Amino acid sequence: FLIQEDDSLPSRIQRVWDTKLKETGMTLVLVGSSISVMENKVLSGSAPLYGRRTATIDLKPLDVADARKFFPGYDPETAITTWAVYGGTPYYLQTIDPDEALATNVQQGILSEQSILYSEPEFLLR
Repeated sequence: FLIQEDDSLPSRIQRVWDTKLKETGMTLVLVGSSISVMENKVLSGSAPLYGRRTATIDLKPLDVADARKFFPGYDPETAITTWAVYGGTPYYLQTIDPDEALATNVQQGILSEQSILYSEPEFLLR
């Protein structure tokens, strides 16, 4: 979102890193949820920060057993169905009200135009 607001941000980070922070022993951690933005604007050969990366952590989605901790009261079949609908992304899973039925969660948390996940598919496709 920051790069979307200010396309010069990677260049500015690169300048500060090279002139002020590189020799301090500081660790700079950049986090992004859009792989294409991170690769194209931050890590590619033409990006300002190219060659400065020392590690990459690609977090995988939670498996069904770990995701189930977000809805512990659901029976096993409903838990698997819930995971099939929401996937293993903690951001999505935290929108589940474990005291409500799966159908209610889907209606209120995904299908309702006022819900936080309603526009997520369009956002991801863009």
